[in-house]
Amino acid sequence: MTKPVHRCSVLLLALLTAASVSGLFLSCADNDNGDIVADYIITIEEMPEALPVGVALYFPIIVRLEPNEPKTDSLLCWISDPDDELYLSFYLHDDGSAYDHPSEGGLFGVRSGDIVPGDGRFTRQITGENFDDAYGTYAFDFVAPDGSGLQHSMEVGPVEVPFFTEITPVVASFPVGFEPVEYEAHIQKPTAIDRIDSVNLDIEPSDLPHPVLRRISFSASTGDTLWTLTLIPAHFWGIASGLYEFHFVLWDRFGLSADTSHRFITIMNGIPIVSNSTLPDTIWRPRQGESNDTTAVTVQADDPESLLDIAEVRFETRKVWQDWQSHPDFYLLDLGGEWDEIAGDGIYAVPLVTSPSDSLHNNLFYFRFYATDRTTQRSDYLVDSVWVVERPGAL
Repeated sequence: MTKPVHRCSVLLLALLTAASVSGLFLSCADNDNGDIVADYIITIEEMPEALPVGVALYFPIIVRLEPNEPKTDSLLCWISDPDDELYLSFYLHDDGSAYDHPSEGGLFGVRSGDIVPGDGRFTRQITGENFDDAYGTYAFDFVAPDGSGLQHSMEVGPVEVPFFTEITPVVASFPVGFEPVEYEAHIQKPTAIDRIDSVNLDIEPSDLPHPVLRRISFSASTGDTLWTLTLIPAHFWGIASGLYEFHFVLWDRFGLSADTSHRFITIMNGIPIVSNSTLPDTIWRPRQGESNDTTAVTVQADDPESLLDIAEVRFETRKVWQDWQSHPDFYLLDLGGEWDEIAGDGIYAVPLVTSPSDSLHNNLFYFRFYATDRTTQRSDYLVDSVWVVERPGAL
């Protein structure tokens, strides 16, 4: 909760104390109603809604002061406890975190955590680790140099780590092309002020070490205690057939985490397929002195784990009396452009160039196209052929 502060006498005392430390020139003008007339606007840009007691993590408080003229490198804040008694005061700084500052009871970082010096954003990093007094709502009064201010409240209390109560279903095997699986993650929050920020599924090998091969995020379904995920074959692109561990991890607003696992999960990765070659039956070879002829050739590639699993689509070629010939340049692309109409649609294209020749007359060429997925599995060959025919009258 944020509200303006109009306690001029209290703030003047605070500001006079601040002035003796920082050397600021301060004023507190009243209007006809006795309210403070503010020359400055205070805006809270970032501040935790609650602090976990006993957790050794720092959270930034970022307050913007406008206009920041004349420039000052600090902004005063007074903290009142749940009984509305003065708890302590501290300074936020606009120093780019370049200097050390008193830690004020061990509740604040020695360095401010400010990013850009002199930009009117005043920062201090606060921790709940050393709050050992009354738990409840603390009031933070931010005081501008003209005596105006802004108050924001923060809950302070002990936090127990949330945990998974159940994750369903427990699936032991995912065959090629499996039907979607609807996962539900049920979470218990022992502390009311806590909030679950994210729930992820990490797919890891069953053997050691356990690198994360894929991280998939759940979506909050009912509040933040029921999270859901629809798992589909496309989530498994690039993951080879084998045994894996499903490692479920949650994170709360305070950076605390909990995890649980489903182990020895079998995943099967399907083999890609190529089809629908558009290699023409006949290509006319240009006559001597004519320009090269270019023909767009396409094939369709599919994969049970989606096109994300396709690593490359290539071809080899041969004449009737030859072995298959490959070359680093014999590949097709699905990036869009002059020869490929639509990028990412699974139709891979290559421009096939035919040049004039007085030695290569009518010949039958065979092509075989294939795709390789990201687990190095290769599709079956798609074989097609084309006659390259001399135009009548060619030399």
